[in-house]
Amino acid sequence: MKIVKGMSNARALTTILTIVFTVVFMIIMFTKTIIDRNKLKNNPEYTYGIIVKKYPKGYKTRPSLKCQFIVNGELCYGRMDYMPHREHINIGDTCVVMYEKGHPDNYRILVDENKHLIINSRYIENLK
Repeated sequence: MKIVKGMSNARALTTILTIVFTVVFMIIMFTKTIIDRNKLKNNPEYTYGIIVKKYPKGYKTRPSLKCQFIVNGELCYGRMDYMPHREHINIGDTCVVMYEKGHPDNYRILVDENKHLIINSRYIENLK
């Protein structure tokens, strides 16, 4: 008796296991993203970052920025997509970075309601 009509049992089992592992992997990644987002929201710290590199649009990718920021004396890097046709950003510009206290690898480079990079020296003071 065949598991799936028209397929050998080994091929059908391989297909089913591949689908199961893919679904489980997607659920784990989705859950991790939600947990990280909640940790960042509940335990935020703020600092300034400096734009150090701009990456051009690539095949199936948007243009992006790389920024560096310092947390507890450790140099950290962050990356985000941006829209160069909507905002003019230069290397050396300052941005605001929100990161999870004690875990700077969980970060977000902040943007305003129009999705523009926030470059304002008084922004952090307004958040406290």
